[in-house]
Amino acid sequence: MKKILVPTDFSSCATNALAAAVEIALKTRAELFILHLETVPDLKVHAGIMVTAISEKAPVRRSRSELFRIADETEHQGLR
Repeated sequence: MKKILVPTDFSSCATNALAAAVEIALKTRAELFILHLETVPDLKVHAGIMVTAISEKAPVRRSRSELFRIADETEHQGLR
């Protein structure tokens, strides 16, 4: 096994799946890929310019921050 893909929605079930994937990756020296999908906020067009509400960007920023936190933790465990 060379690569392991772990999807996450940041739930407790996803955290458990990630822990299992980390264990397998450490034993097999596999690369770990963590995937999170975020829905695209609704875009509105005003005078030919696409805009989105600033408040809709906050969840994306939180998800990105959480994803990088998880990636940092796995890297500290010796994973790529």
